[in-house]
Amino acid sequence: RRLRVDDDVEGFLAEELFRLAYTVHPYRWPTIGWMRDIHAITSRIRPFVEPIVTAARGAERETVLREAMRANVRASVAQLQHTSRLLEERCADRTLAVAGAEYELESGRVLWL
Repeated sequence: RRLRVDDDVEGFLAEELFRLAYTVHPYRWPTIGWMRDIHAITSRIRPFVEPIVTAARGAERETVLREAMRANVRASVAQLQHTSRLLEERCADRTLAVAGAEYELESGRVLWL
């Protein structure tokens, strides 16, 4: 985002043009997203991922990324279980389960977390 829009005059002007010209059409939303939206997403993920990245200094990059992704999935599952009173009740009485998984693109394998 910063490379293509925030630090690039043409990218910034194109994004502003689309935002102003397309008031109803989906073209008004930038492909990468608004910086405030990106920040909202990353600020929710950071508390779960940052300790893993900090603790894994010197570890293999692939291992750190996988563990950070799993921490994010677990946090998302926990958040979804409490998104609404109805979901919370259904999870509590075990008529609903919210499950997280890791999908490997290369193999098609699903690892339930």
